[in-house]
Amino acid sequence: MNKKILLRISVVVLYISLLVVLADTLSLAYFEVDIYYNEQNSILYYPLHLFTYLFGENDLALRAFMMFIHLMSLYLFFLISRRYLVKERDKLWNIILFVLLPAIVSSAIIIHPSGVILFLLLLFVYSYLKWQEKALILLPMYLFVDISFSILFLGLAFFFLLHKRWYFLGFMIVLFVSSVFLFGFIGKGSPVNHFTHTLGVASLIFSPMLFIYYLYTLIRVGFKGDKDLIWTLSFVAFVFMTLLSIRQRTQIEHFAPYLIILLPLMVKQFMHSYRIRIRSLRKNYKILFVIALTFLLINSLSVYLNKYLYYLIEYPEDHFLYKHYVAKDLAETLKAKDYENIYIKDEYLRLRLKFYGINHSNSEYILEEGSCGNVTLRYNSIEISSFCVTKKDN
Repeated sequence: MNKKILLRISVVVLYISLLVVLADTLSLAYFEVDIYYNEQNSILYYPLHLFTYLFGENDLALRAFMMFIHLMSLYLFFLISRRYLVKERDKLWNIILFVLLPAIVSSAIIIHPSGVILFLLLLFVYSYLKWQEKALILLPMYLFVDISFSILFLGLAFFFLLHKRWYFLGFMIVLFVSSVFLFGFIGKGSPVNHFTHTLGVASLIFSPMLFIYYLYTLIRVGFKGDKDLIWTLSFVAFVFMTLLSIRQRTQIEHFAPYLIILLPLMVKQFMHSYRIRIRSLRKNYKILFVIALTFLLINSLSVYLNKYLYYLIEYPEDHFLYKHYVAKDLAETLKAKDYENIYIKDEYLRLRLKFYGINHSNSEYILEEGSCGNVTLRYNSIEISSFCVTKKDN
């Protein structure tokens, strides 16, 4: 076997192994279990039940679906990158940046529709780049998937307006209006300014340094470059998001996939700016790249090694993944004490424990969070949570 192919296979296997290890350390959060049990209208409901039917009802089977979708998205992203980048080194850096993005790391294992939305968006973008207008056949199906695709219809409307494709412009307007009719307008809420908050959250999708370059690429291409499909979709999504944020808090997960797809164009722009300069003037670009990559590595390591962060924070509840802990370990502890049927006061914890085999019942024993300490969860020497199991008549 070719050494290059063997190396690529090894890297992919290592990457999948890291995702599996990370996924296996996390408990299901309430919103994840709620999707599995209650959200029949979610695009994840039936795929998740299929995976648990095939691989058993466990959290790793649920997260396996998200990892599968993530790997498919990664492959599509690579195919799209080949349309923008010629040099193998540029393609490699593009893929590395993609898998290190905080939003991508989380979408690979967290059960949330955004991972599927990104996959479907990349599928459409790749299809359009390869087959042009024939790819539009996908859009009527997308109409019924999620409200997030109203942004795709709006972006395509602007794209066809720029290129004076009036028939397709009309088709996109019909799809956009239909999406609003089916799901409601994507912008809801009280008229309160959240502009700076939205920009702050959006910067976390990339990391602050890379987000600045994202804005630079949007502006530069807008004035001087080719306003192609991915630029137009990303531009419309960003403008729409910021305009909505002036009067309300926006749900960033609706817009994140459209911002991320600009990455190949960002890498192309950066490498072009770097190479047109003589070697003595490339130093600043190297420094900027190293700083951006360092921030991404730190963010990614903080996710993969998140358990060790409990040593660095005073209150366990402040851990950024705390809502993905406790339930699995608590269920194992309760089973070891023969409390598989127990009265659970917290309705959110109730649903999480149900997935792990602890049933809420009219038992004489009550489970509630407290400091009595007869059920204490620790990671190494760090106490992260404490529960009380008491009799009702107490």
